[in-house]
Amino acid sequence: MELDNAYKRDLLDAVVGALALGAQNSNPPPAGHWGLRFWDIGREERGLHEELVAALSLAVERWTLLANEFKYTTPEHQQELAEISKARAAIAKATL
Repeated sequence: MELDNAYKRDLLDAVVGALALGAQNSNPPPAGHWGLRFWDIGREERGLHEELVAALSLAVERWTLLANEFKYTTPEHQQELAEISKARAAIAKATL
């Protein structure tokens, strides 16, 4: 039974590795290899991730311009500035 669990761990490690390499768009498996499916998933997910980060970056840039037009500070304005700050932190974390 332990051997069976070791096989499962090794198989899942290979799947995780294929996902990670696909996300990095590096070292694809040969055509027809079972790991190519997971490599493709990793690559597609990374592409979606990059699209979302680009859209969020543009939204934060525009949101910042609008927020800076206020000449006075209200609790709502302070909350918006805090949310802009959170969004910038999320972008920074996602683009490491």
